[in-house]
Amino acid sequence: MTEVGIRELKSRLSYYVQLMQTGETVAIKVRNRLVGFLSKLQPFVQETKRKQRSRNDINKLMKQWEQEGFLAKGYNPHARMTPFRPVRFKGGKTSTQIIREMRDEDL
Repeated sequence: MTEVGIRELKSRLSYYVQLMQTGETVAIKVRNRLVGFLSKLQPFVQETKRKQRSRNDINKLMKQWEQEGFLAKGYNPHARMTPFRPVRFKGGKTSTQIIREMRDEDL
């Protein structure tokens, strides 16, 4: 594996792409911290016997996900909007005040 800084990668990108095409993995670093890898793309193997789902199966699955809380219905313009109560905040410091205090502590 070859490690490279971002500045060198930008200036010699063609070289590192050629390395990558030969199968070499290139590790990208920014300020000496590893942030990613470049590697050769593996060929996509398509499933030959993929099960075709019917529209009815998909609707059942979506209802199940909705009941389990994984799926939320989208906006329906014909649905009746329910009023909401505004949130009342209790007294205390604002986020700006907290940030200023934290900055003052760092000095």
